[in-house]
Amino acid sequence: MFLCPLKALYSFEIEKWLVQNSRKAITLYKVSGIFQKAYSSTSRVQLSEKAFRVTGIETNNPDIISEDCYSPSLVTLVSLDKDCTVAIAPEENEVSPSTSQIDVSIKSILPLPRHEQRGGKWKRKSQTSEIMTSSPFKNLLEENEKEKVELEEAKANRVFKKNNNGDKTKKGKALKAKKKHILNSIENPVPSTSSANNEGTICPGCEHTYDEDWIQSGLCKEWWHEKCSSYEGSGAFVCDYC
Repeated sequence: MFLCPLKALYSFEIEKWLVQNSRKAITLYKVSGIFQKAYSSTSRVQLSEKAFRVTGIETNNPDIISEDCYSPSLVTLVSLDKDCTVAIAPEENEVSPSTSQIDVSIKSILPLPRHEQRGGKWKRKSQTSEIMTSSPFKNLLEENEKEKVELEEAKANRVFKKNNNGDKTKKGKALKAKKKHILNSIENPVPSTSSANNEGTICPGCEHTYDEDWIQSGLCKEWWHEKCSSYEGSGAFVCDYC
């Protein structure tokens, strides 16, 4: 007898809340308030006593039947010879339907519920429609890709420079300079002017001994007169027989 009306009133309060707050969900914080209204309307002393009484649990109440129920009726003492006059109620004027219009609108009595926005709307930046194969769009994509590649290369160079110490950089420069000097000496040989080492050497071109500046072939290591060779003065010298 208590849970049934409580359930009905709770459903009624939920429907009323949904009508007043459209497009909103009932959260855990709202359930307690809705249940309090339904419970306060249901929890009455008379209703609880009636629930116990229906189940057969009831306390003894000797005054439930008053003494007036056992006293003699006063109607038997009234004489029956008197005329009874019946009072006729006056006729009431019947109300005829009126054709007047109601000026009060429904919105003024019960305004329509408004939906509250929880947060600001996120506006997306508008874009114009373009052909992907057109020149402006293609150039824009190429510029973006080029910028990405340049940024990645700059980042890699910064990391490489950061990892290498100053000593390693100096050693690398010294090795590069030494390598360059060796290559230049190979490509541009200097004619020999020493006569001590070439006095017993015979030129393969003219078969004469040393009497002027000599140059050495890079492959067979033979010494030639500069005039007898085809050396033009630049690059590595290779004899005619090689």
